[in-house]
Amino acid sequence: MADSEEKKVFSQNLRKYMDLKNVDRNKLASDLDVAYTTVQEWYMGTSYPRIDKISAIAKILGVSKSDLIEDENSVFNVGIPILGKIPAGSPLEAVQELYTVDHLKPPKGWKHNVNNYFALRVSGDSMLPEYDDGDIVVFQKNTASYSGKDCCVLIDNDDATFKRVTKNNNGILLEPLNIHNSSGFLPLQLTEEDCVSRSVQILGVAVYRFGKIQYK
Repeated sequence: MADSEEKKVFSQNLRKYMDLKNVDRNKLASDLDVAYTTVQEWYMGTSYPRIDKISAIAKILGVSKSDLIEDENSVFNVGIPILGKIPAGSPLEAVQELYTVDHLKPPKGWKHNVNNYFALRVSGDSMLPEYDDGDIVVFQKNTASYSGKDCCVLIDNDDATFKRVTKNNNGILLEPLNIHNSSGFLPLQLTEEDCVSRSVQILGVAVYRFGKIQYK
């Protein structure tokens, strides 16, 4: 049985779309061939319909099932911020406020808090063939497990760069996947001292790619 929060969300969405579509409770009950009291319970949030009834209600109201069952104000549905740039000197949360250029709808089935993620559009060919110029890549923030993964890295008080990062005995190695990239970026070994002096920060690890292949 649905919990109280699911009933509340469904009730709110049902009221919203019934009002928008000018469908009252009597008409909905008639169209569904159910008792008025059944619709009233859904409307008031005291009961929750079966999945077949949700599908039928969605069809009558001309909306999707997710429109009826998902909380539109949930952090899972707000969208992942796509950043235009990541300059140094500010926490990533502050950067988001200033440099978010759009929001990306999370993949189907997404169950993570979007506040822990950000996205960037790939520029250039240094990460071919895995990532094409223009692809949008989603990064998970604040992860300690980054060695051997493709990361958004802030270095030298400049905009962030996107490279594969490997932790080794000498520090960390930043590598382009395309060694013949047009920017001329070659593998860069940074010692622990370099990481401090050059203000190196691992801002996030790539978890999804939106492009010619929908998700990585």
